[in-house]
Amino acid sequence: MLDIFLLLLSPFIGILVGFLPAMGAFFTLLLMYPLLINMDPLFLILFYAILISARDFSGSVSALNFGILGEVTSLPVLLERKIIIANQKQKEALRNTMIGSVFGMIIGLIFLFFILVGIGDYTALLRTDVMAVLILLTIIFLLSWDRNKWYINLVIGVFGYMTAMVGFDPYLEKEYFTLGNVYLSGGIPTMPLLLGVYGVPAMFDMIRQTKLEKPKIILNNAMSSVRLSTLFRSSVIGSLCGFVPYIGSVLSSNMAYMVEKKLTKNNVQSSLDRIVASETANNASQVTVLIPFILIGLALQPSELLVLDMIENNGWEISFESAKQTTIYLMIALPIGCLVSAFLCYNMISRVLHFFQAHHKKIIYSLLAIIIANVFYLGYDSNQSMYYMMVFATMLPIGFYLRQHFDLMPFIMCFLLQNQFQETLIRLPILY
Repeated sequence: MLDIFLLLLSPFIGILVGFLPAMGAFFTLLLMYPLLINMDPLFLILFYAILISARDFSGSVSALNFGILGEVTSLPVLLERKIIIANQKQKEALRNTMIGSVFGMIIGLIFLFFILVGIGDYTALLRTDVMAVLILLTIIFLLSWDRNKWYINLVIGVFGYMTAMVGFDPYLEKEYFTLGNVYLSGGIPTMPLLLGVYGVPAMFDMIRQTKLEKPKIILNNAMSSVRLSTLFRSSVIGSLCGFVPYIGSVLSSNMAYMVEKKLTKNNVQSSLDRIVASETANNASQVTVLIPFILIGLALQPSELLVLDMIENNGWEISFESAKQTTIYLMIALPIGCLVSAFLCYNMISRVLHFFQAHHKKIIYSLLAIIIANVFYLGYDSNQSMYYMMVFATMLPIGFYLRQHFDLMPFIMCFLLQNQFQETLIRLPILY
């Protein structure tokens, strides 16, 4: 019953995530971890897919009306915002981006369907040498994470890997960095660490960044048609970019925007076409990014890593039948979730944003109280409540300090991927 309730809430949650600066899907999943950890794997995948789709649409809505960069993928909308507002075309822009979102999502689902049908023996993708190549690409990506110098990324990544090694290693049957402590023998718990080092510092960034602009009254209700060529072109660009690890969604919206900019003139209609292209490509990429996840359990985004961790804990296994079942349900749930999200954004987003503007500090502090309660609950459920709270309290000042100087995503990803790295590194020399 709880699974169905959360699934029905996913469009609403995604909308809220989209317009809150610095929140993102990763932090949302951390915040909701106690509710999601026991969720049925299929329902959790559907919940995540709908949330991501709703998040991306609401991000463009808030960027257009209030000048908030809720999601990086909404940057093209901010670039065109001045022209659209000057011509009082906000309502038309919202209508057009809603159409683009649904169209891009449908094209992405078509890609998903045909790849599932035509891929054949996809288990070859799970070979150790293939996984080694993917890991190598991941390492290259993490080293080139552009918010830090490459050597900083290397140090942070190694530190994340070593932090994940703390405890008893079942592969090598040894203990690492435990210092004889019985709690450390079980390893450092994931959620208290991530909430302390990333989640709570991100919340306080949210308070600092939330500055809403008052939107102008829309007087112009004239509507123009959406170009079908723009929809098709951007959907294909987005669907292909979704396969690019970690940066696919950001790449898709910006690439479609740049292509459309080359093909259009500098007028208001062209400005509308460019933001439609960006939004269409973005929603298409958010479907195709799920293809490696469904077929071989390969997470291409940090938020997917958390979903993968939770569904694996609930016994989810990679198989053609599970991939087929997930695809069928996605083809039903995603269009419904996308339409509900678009309708809500079109009709209700201004009131929600104004409420957040008036009460955002109270909301953030309430979320902080929920986080602390979550950490305590997770520890209590494992009979280690004091240990969980100590990990959270230790990581909190570290997270605040490091966030001022570095981006900690390489640390987080190496921490979450340590098992996959180690398993491949052990198997590779044995097999070859």
